[in-house]
Amino acid sequence: MELCMFTKFLTEMDADTLGKTMKDLGLDGVDLAVREDGNIDINKQSVSKELPKFKETLKKHGINISMITTNIVDAGPALARETIETAGKLGIKYMKLGYWDWKGFGTYHETAAVIKKALKGLEPILLDNGVKAGVHPHSVWSAAPNANHLLRYLEGINEKAVGVYFDVGHAFIEGSGNGWAHDFELAQDRIFMLAVKNLAWYKMEGEGNGKNGWVFRLVPLDCESLHSSMYSV
Repeated sequence: MELCMFTKFLTEMDADTLGKTMKDLGLDGVDLAVREDGNIDINKQSVSKELPKFKETLKKHGINISMITTNIVDAGPALARETIETAGKLGIKYMKLGYWDWKGFGTYHETAAVIKKALKGLEPILLDNGVKAGVHPHSVWSAAPNANHLLRYLEGINEKAVGVYFDVGHAFIEGSGNGWAHDFELAQDRIFMLAVKNLAWYKMEGEGNGKNGWVFRLVPLDCESLHSSMYSV
C-alpha cells in the first residue's frame, strides 16, 4: 500500500517545496492535482511538458506521483488523451476522474446514460496506456453520490480500466447510519483507491455563518474536535 496526500490545498507549492514537505511528513507520494488551478494548471500549462518535470523533481526527494486528480469526464477533449498518455509513459498507474453533476429529480436515467457512454469511451484509452481511472463517489451534488449508484454506471466497464475510488467520509454523509458500511462491502471488489477523510453532520443554528439546519463538516480523524472552518466539499 502506498500512502499519499492529495495536493488540493498545496497548489501554491512548486515541485521542490512539495517534495520536501511530503518527505518531512513521511509520506510515500502525492495525489497530484492536474486540473484547473491545480499544481499543473491545465488552462495555463502543458501536461505533457510539465508532468514529467514535476515527477523528476519529486523523485529527488524520494516522493512518487502515486496518482493524479483530473477533471476528465469523457474521451472527447484532446487534453484527456494527452493526460492519460503522459501518465502512462511516466508509469503513473492511477488517476481520478472528474465529476458528473446531479441535475435534479427526473434526470437520473438521462445522466446515467451520459456517464456510461463516457466511461465506455475512456476504457480503450486507459487500457492502451496502462492507467486505471477511479470514479470518486461524492456526496450531495454528484450524480454518483454513493457506491450503489456508481456500480450501476460501471456495469460492462472493464475493471482493469475503471474502478471505485472509495471515500469513507462522503460515504458516511450519504449513509450516516450503516449505509456507508453497506456501500463499502458492496463495492469491495472494485475498490482500488481509498480516501482517508472524516466528515460529520452537525445541526447549525444562529452561528452567524449564513447556514441553518443540518450541514456537514470536515473533522479530524479522531473525531474529538471540530475543524475550525466550514467546508463545502
